[in-house]
Amino acid sequence: EGWDGESGFITTEILERHLEEDCFESCYIFFLCGPLPMIYAVEGALHRLGIPPQRVFSEKYEMA
Repeated sequence: EGWDGESGFITTEILERHLEEDCFESCYIFFLCGPLPMIYAVEGALHRLGIPPQRVFSEKYEMA
């Protein structure tokens, strides 16, 4: 209640709204940690934005 920020899945559109424009051409490194569905979705969104896979590091785990 009272939250006015983003909610739901992290999508390409959400990343575009919140990441600085130059992060796509610069040497930003992206670190992801979370459950597998989230990691796969964010990795896919970053890939669609043109972020090279060598700049994305993921710690994947499964919820018990």
